[in-house]
Amino acid sequence: MLGLRSPVVRATIMSILFLIGYYNERVVNIFNIIAFSGIIILLINPLDLFNIGFQFSFCSTLGIVYFYPRLYNLIYENAIRPIVREKDIYEKSFFNRFVTQPFIASISAILGTAPFQAYYFGKIPVISIIANIFIVPLIGLVISALIPMVVTGLLGFTVLSKIFAGFVYVIVNVIFFFVRIFQNFKKLTIIWHPQLFDFLFFYMIAISFVNLKESWAKRMFVYSLLVYLNMKVWIGI
Repeated sequence: MLGLRSPVVRATIMSILFLIGYYNERVVNIFNIIAFSGIIILLINPLDLFNIGFQFSFCSTLGIVYFYPRLYNLIYENAIRPIVREKDIYEKSFFNRFVTQPFIASISAILGTAPFQAYYFGKIPVISIIANIFIVPLIGLVISALIPMVVTGLLGFTVLSKIFAGFVYVIVNVIFFFVRIFQNFKKLTIIWHPQLFDFLFFYMIAISFVNLKESWAKRMFVYSLLVYLNMKVWIGI
């Protein structure tokens, strides 16, 4: 792996495959790309399957890819649509881009990694969902400013590069400010020590919940929840 970590290799492979598909005018299936990236990494080093970085990277990516569009539609139809009738207008709004989308992306990533986080660390920080609403958009601003900062610096536009650098400095300090605030609420966590069947039923319940409009999802949600609760009572919570 040449010393590269799994998340870096995954992102690199996915980017290359996306570009190949784009330039060849092919329909890109994100799940196939994620699966292919995982296979390549495991062919190089099968032990990466048990690496926490590999697990978190792929689970968070799958969580965002699968849960995000379904959660967005679920929240929009039940909470936003009664207030805002025009979906196109809302999707272009500041609130949607900098509050709703980061919030749903944060929940999606947590849904993808929650069992693994609980397995390795014994807890799930609930405060991170709220923190990401403020921090994720700011990180996007930092990344957006870093590219022109580097380019203008390389081209010799020192003054312009320093302006971008100053902007990055300010935003980074704002991020640290929010981090310090949310650290005071780090006790807002869910204590959980999952077993193997917890993983299975967590994802079954989560997948069925975000697809509740479908008849199969309603049945799966009810049955999975009832079976899971019975198992927890039977073996002792």
